[in-house]
Amino acid sequence: MPFQVKATVTGFLGDEERYLYHFRHKVGEEFMYDAEKYVGPLCPSMCRVLIPEMMPFHAIGPRVISPLRYYYSFQYAPVSRKVPENARYDGMGFGNVLATPVEPPYHMSVLRPNPSVWPPPTERTIQKQASTATRILNQFSKKEIEKIYPALSPIMVDCLLEELQLMEYIETTDGKVSVTEKGRARLEGFKAELSKEERQALRM
Repeated sequence: MPFQVKATVTGFLGDEERYLYHFRHKVGEEFMYDAEKYVGPLCPSMCRVLIPEMMPFHAIGPRVISPLRYYYSFQYAPVSRKVPENARYDGMGFGNVLATPVEPPYHMSVLRPNPSVWPPPTERTIQKQASTATRILNQFSKKEIEKIYPALSPIMVDCLLEELQLMEYIETTDGKVSVTEKGRARLEGFKAELSKEERQALRM
C-alpha cells in the first residue's frame, strides 16, 4: 500500500536578490509523487536531492525507520509472472512464483539486497500482530492466498494491518480488528470503482 508523497515550497534560504533562482519556484508550490507519476514543477537541480528523500515516505508513510524493507510489504512478496487473466483480481495481471529463484553469482537479480524468497520469513524484528494475521489468513482459501498476487503470508498481512491502522481505516483492540467509519467509506469508494467482473472475482 504505497503512500502518496507531497513536497511543498515553504521558503528560500540565502540572498535571493544577489543570487537569483532561475527556476522561479514560489512559496506554496507543490510537487507530488502518486505512485505512478510525478506531478508539479520541480527544478532539475532539486531532483537528485528531493526525490531520494521522498521514496522512504512513499514506501512506509510517516514511519521512516531504517531499513525500509522492515515496513515495505512487497519486500515479502514472491517473484511474479505474467498472468493476464488475473487482472480481474489485481488490476494488472500478475501471478505468484511460489519458489525461491536460484541464479548464478553474477546475475543481475543478485544485486538486490533482499531477494524474494518463498516462503517468506515468519516474523520481522518485532511481530506485533502475528496471531491476528493468522486468524485473518484462516478466512481465505488456499487458492485465494496463493493465486492472487501478491501471495498472502502472516508477515505480509502484518504489514498491511499496520498500514490500514496508520491510515485510520481499522482499529485493533486486544487482538481484534474492527473497521472504522473512515475505513467503511474508503471500502465503499473502492467498490464503486470496480467493474462488474472485478466485483464478482473479489466477491464484493
